[in-house]
Amino acid sequence: LSTQQDRDKDAMIAEALAQCTASGRKYEDPHFAPAAKALWRDGTAPGAELGMGCGDPVTSWLRPEEFATEPRLFVNDWQVLGVAPSVLPNTRLLAAANIVAGDPDVIKRVYLSTEHAAHGFYVLRFFQEDPRSDDDWKVVLVDDRLPCGADGKPCYAHNPSPSVFWAAIVEKGLAKLFGSYAATEAPPTPQGQLQALELLSGGSGQNALAVQGQDPGD
Repeated sequence: LSTQQDRDKDAMIAEALAQCTASGRKYEDPHFAPAAKALWRDGTAPGAELGMGCGDPVTSWLRPEEFATEPRLFVNDWQVLGVAPSVLPNTRLLAAANIVAGDPDVIKRVYLSTEHAAHGFYVLRFFQEDPRSDDDWKVVLVDDRLPCGADGKPCYAHNPSPSVFWAAIVEKGLAKLFGSYAATEAPPTPQGQLQALELLSGGSGQNALAVQGQDPGD
């Protein structure tokens, strides 16, 4: 990160902690509140382009301790669980997350700060090349309130284990960066896959695929 990005990150954390101190509760992000506006491009309902005939599946926003008995961001220091299918058609993002998670060190570097989990928030970074700036990393702070379905479980990106939730936080970070969960749907093309990989790894999407033994044209 640049010096300015480090300052911005520290300011975000200070703002979040100040809110926690004032309220006596876990952080609640006022910039990305748990509402339809955070879910859909038009701020009201799924668009027809998403092909979600089931309509809006979100019935509540819950924190990890509210849907898991022993919530953990990751399984442990050397193993990262993959990502389970989502009702949201952001398959390129989830496929990229699965690929990057093949190297625990890479996916964990998406998290700039996990030390404030007890306060209910995380700081992440995503790579977006900007020819007008040297700051290609975008820093995003999110709380851990996640969109859940009628079964009380996360209904978008999630891990196979109900106790592990790193994928849901990464997806929420990207949703905040792009403006909504619906906006995390990458184009259904090889280029869309590469863009999703670069967002998470910061490196060349072609290189990330090559490491996993995949053809960038697939």
